[in-house]
Amino acid sequence: MTEIIYDEYAIEGYFEHSRSSDGNYSVAGNTDNHFVQHRLSDEHRLFFSSIVEGEEESDIFWESRGIRCYISPNHILDERRFVVECCEPAYFSMMNRLISNIIQQDIIGAENIISIFKAERLFWSGITNNMTHEKAAGLFGELYLMWRWFPNEIIGIIQNQWWTGPNGSDKDFNFDNLQIEVKTTMANTTPIQHIVSNLNQLQNDSVPLLLFSLVARPDSGGSQSLSNLVEEIFRVLETESEELNDSFSELLSNADYIVGHPSMEQYKYSLPQGDGTFFIVDEGFPRLTNDDDSSDNRIHIETYKITLDGIDHLIIDLNAPTTIISLEETVS
Repeated sequence: MTEIIYDEYAIEGYFEHSRSSDGNYSVAGNTDNHFVQHRLSDEHRLFFSSIVEGEEESDIFWESRGIRCYISPNHILDERRFVVECCEPAYFSMMNRLISNIIQQDIIGAENIISIFKAERLFWSGITNNMTHEKAAGLFGELYLMWRWFPNEIIGIIQNQWWTGPNGSDKDFNFDNLQIEVKTTMANTTPIQHIVSNLNQLQNDSVPLLLFSLVARPDSGGSQSLSNLVEEIFRVLETESEELNDSFSELLSNADYIVGHPSMEQYKYSLPQGDGTFFIVDEGFPRLTNDDDSSDNRIHIETYKITLDGIDHLIIDLNAPTTIISLEETVS
């Protein structure tokens, strides 16, 4: 039997149905546990969930920026319900995401759902957003490599700390017998050009080194989204343990990605040159290393640009998805 997926777009559909039905309640999901309402009187959005035993007479209330959580004082839909009320249109999208996870897992109960919203406190508190378009594109490329090329090894990548985010080593991915440096450009040029941050990034260490090149062009209508990619990886990690989710969240935070923050929704891309390309980084690859640095302390080589021209012979011909072992065997 095919599993029904309730994503944020499905939740938006439920709210739109309520709005077009004069603000009436709309069943969300395939049970009577969850309802939504787009209230026309004030344009607030409300999510109703069944409560659990012991909460019927409880005075449960919690609020944060843009939302209020409470048990309805009156009988709603023939019984008291737990309510999440959102008054800020800018937060509707994030609310949809949280609701989609709640419905997908059929979670009920005031305390259970409040804990989910509390876990997204960074979003609701309006903390400073340090994400830039350059950082977002770079993070997208690294996550896309995991999700598109190594979908069956995401758990191992996080569990074994093979990807350590922006605060790790000079290379983005450090496997036992292979390193991968990811370069993502937002410019769709031919040949492709990338910025290299330092002399260590393309310097071989004790194992073979690959460069993964991706063109991610910013596109408000693009089919690829950084926030959706984050959610997909969270779903994979949830099947293993909450600890892995926490580890991934910390890595995202180090990369200035705020889970659930509405501004993260803006980073959408199209991939005009496909799923990316792997290059073997050897003596024929265009690069500078520590060996090229000057002994003159008045000269400092730092960031520089490379053009991926005349190196087709260094391309690894693989189709996504693949495995880490396949790459290791190819370059060994």
